[in-house]
Amino acid sequence: MTSTQYQLSLNFEQVLTLIKQMSEVEKRQLHQELAQELLDHQSNQWPDIILSYEGISDFPAFESYRDELIPLCEMDLF
Repeated sequence: MTSTQYQLSLNFEQVLTLIKQMSEVEKRQLHQELAQELLDHQSNQWPDIILSYEGISDFPAFESYRDELIPLCEMDLF
């Protein structure tokens, strides 16, 4: 006997709709299973796709507009 595998794709709204239909007990069980899944597969390093990101060459530097900011006013606290 051969086994067949299927892949199911759901968008976020479909997942939310399914969760709303679950009982509180089922939601709690799902929460526990998801939490355990995260613990079992946790990583202490960023994924390679993040580490290899080199930025956008023509994007302005974060600090480049700092001199255009309005200075903070001093608040009288007492």
